[in-house]
Amino acid sequence: MQKRLIQTSMLLVFSSQAMAYTLIENDRANLTAYGTMKARAKFSDTVDNDYTFGDSDVGVKGRYAIMDSISIAAGAEAEINFDRDETEDEDDIYMSEYFVGLGVERLGTLTYGKHSTSSDDLSAVDYSEIYGGKASLNTVGVKDETIKYVYGYEGIKLDATYGFASGENSRELKEFYGSYSVEDLKLQAGIGNSTTKTYTYNYSQLSAFYTFGDYQLGTSYYYNKAERKSNSLRDVERNAIAVAGQLQYTPELTTFAGYEFIHHKSKTDTLEGNEQNIYAGVSYLVDDWLKLFTEVNYRETLTQNQVNYGVGASFSF
Repeated sequence: MQKRLIQTSMLLVFSSQAMAYTLIENDRANLTAYGTMKARAKFSDTVDNDYTFGDSDVGVKGRYAIMDSISIAAGAEAEINFDRDETEDEDDIYMSEYFVGLGVERLGTLTYGKHSTSSDDLSAVDYSEIYGGKASLNTVGVKDETIKYVYGYEGIKLDATYGFASGENSRELKEFYGSYSVEDLKLQAGIGNSTTKTYTYNYSQLSAFYTFGDYQLGTSYYYNKAERKSNSLRDVERNAIAVAGQLQYTPELTTFAGYEFIHHKSKTDTLEGNEQNIYAGVSYLVDDWLKLFTEVNYRETLTQNQVNYGVGASFSF
């Protein structure tokens, strides 16, 4: 029981890997490696075509039991972004996560370092491979100089992140998210606050996910208020709703679709209005390590309408 609980809390720290390879596994230690490479080609009637290798990563995670119920937890992850703007002085490969801490049986795991944020771990519903996720109104997906706590037991997951002021914008972060699963239903909620030199953000999320047979359905509500410290005319209040679903026709073939609506409210006319994002697509799992996908998208922003089409592949190793 002790071993299973420690591994469960560790896996919550690394919640996004599609595949993983166990390098070391015994009663005292565990070391796992994982990685995903995503290649996508995106075509549009209004903006330049885009060919990307973004959202790719490779990493290791591990734990070492120092007592019957206490383990050292550590991990590191590198992100690969060959599609970065070549005119900017940015690395194609950089460390996106690194942390170390302690995991305690039945109490969870507490780590310090650079983490994915709680709002990124428990984001709004999105079954898209390319164009979804616009309704997730959290402010940042990864933050350095953070303390992170995760807990999971019998359908309950808690995920909290505190980020010290750091970076060029002196961003500080406070988030608390959680979910509860019972049979085929999962309920999810969270709140967050983020401050920079120029803005203060307050945001919250409510989501529900339901699985029945080969169908998965989800809906989310997201709220975000951005307050400009020096000019209240630039304040923006946003409310977003997302509804999405997917159907697994066969173990290899899956179809998915979603609708996202975002309302912007501001004292400045150019910052006020509505956005819509609609996507539909198909993915095919060729093997455990290779998935192919294609997707169509219609998007209305505050300034233009777009019709988009994309194809891609995801390699897990």
